[in-house]
Amino acid sequence: MVYDALFKAAWQTITVFADKAAVQLGMISILHTCLSRAQSREGQNDESTPLPTGRQAHLYCIVPGAGVNKKGRWQNLKYSKKFLFPVKGLSKVFRAKYVQCLRQCGFADKLLLESLFQKPWVVYPKRPFGVPKQVIGYPGRYTHKVAISNHR
Repeated sequence: MVYDALFKAAWQTITVFADKAAVQLGMISILHTCLSRAQSREGQNDESTPLPTGRQAHLYCIVPGAGVNKKGRWQNLKYSKKFLFPVKGLSKVFRAKYVQCLRQCGFADKLLLESLFQKPWVVYPKRPFGVPKQVIGYPGRYTHKVAISNHR
């Protein structure tokens, strides 16, 4: 439920910003879960809960800087400074979408859900990739690392 909500909220967030730019975007998302360094040293890995304490679940998302406009034509997006969309806006919309998705999935701990709004969230965007090789290499580091790890 937690991971499903994570993917849905990320896609819904990107869709909100793409709609404002009047384009239809795509996105590649990769779920990355890892224990904090302290826990992996201690060997704690309780797989009986959806998100064990210390588990750092997050998505790596690749979003193109262009999409298809309403006329069906490819359109580059204009963005300011370093990022495709405003970081603070992405963070606020993502948090709201994530909580909404958790509620829709049946997560009923009202106190916990409300507590998620007590601190600011940060979506961590990176600068655009310079060449196609970087687009392939970036997710490759995360999709193949787990498959060859001796710790799982």
